[in-house]
Amino acid sequence: MAEKRKSQRRRCLVPVEGKAGGPFTETTTIDLSASGIGLISKSPISVDQEIPIELDLGADKIPVLVMGKVKWVKPIENSENYRIGVVFKEVLQGSKSRLNQYVRRA
Repeated sequence: MAEKRKSQRRRCLVPVEGKAGGPFTETTTIDLSASGIGLISKSPISVDQEIPIELDLGADKIPVLVMGKVKWVKPIENSENYRIGVVFKEVLQGSKSRLNQYVRRA
């Protein structure tokens, strides 16, 4: 299968915070790029769902807030988890250049 990603990914294994009982409970990031984020979740999330995402790029920095859109959801073989691909549609707060710099530092 040909690689479709436009941006280099940075491996990123951190828990995701969301409302208790919501679709992001028991969700973890798997990778991050300047154009999107990969997630692993116990719950499938609807394709085309738009979600606000706050990216904490450093303890002393203001987070970057982006609007993401779920592009695909695939069950992970031999697992109860799902692999989810989210594309960043718009930077709502912060700087897109800061996000790009963060990903390039990998």
